[in-house]
Amino acid sequence: MSALPAAIARRLATRRPLRVDARGPIAIKRNLHEATVAADADVFARAFAEVMADPARRFAGIRVKRLRARVGRPFQPGERFHGCFSLVDAARARGLPLPGPLRHALAWLEDRALSDYAEIVSVSPRAARYRYLEGTPMAGESAFEITPLGPGRCRFTARFEYQELGTLAVALMHGFAVAAHDRVVLAQVEAAAALAGGHLESHSFPVS
Repeated sequence: MSALPAAIARRLATRRPLRVDARGPIAIKRNLHEATVAADADVFARAFAEVMADPARRFAGIRVKRLRARVGRPFQPGERFHGCFSLVDAARARGLPLPGPLRHALAWLEDRALSDYAEIVSVSPRAARYRYLEGTPMAGESAFEITPLGPGRCRFTARFEYQELGTLAVALMHGFAVAAHDRVVLAQVEAAAALAGGHLESHSFPVS
């Protein structure tokens, strides 16, 4: 996780929420998955919030960028953030040289073509919901909820509702983005379970 450059932060503040349109030519999709975690619900919820706010973590190649004043702090309602597939991180992981001009070019491409922009709608100790903003290839929202299943066990539910904005976005979502979203969320759940001193018992995410 890293801080947003000032210019991108200013643009983020002006992006309008994107709303799904049931009358539109592209169908609204709903992606719902669950995971069972061997950890107390409240302990896991605190661990999940800590994992999400940790500026050192990456999930399946995705970097979360936040306003400088919010980096490392808990997410709050109304906060806007920027998620992108990091070409810079991918290049570094492969040991490729990154002179300044190339690094800046890759960062520019991340921001222009490989990014989602979102706003936190609500946050509670065991739930959160955020919606997508202009510049994202789809309208809709994502929501997480943690429910107790008895002593030392809980259920994590992830709901992803979206509607692509154009045929290119349809190809992007079906070819890459939905599977990437699932991998990211599963990685977050696994990290939080480990931090909570538990483990992932089972899940319905279609990833290995």
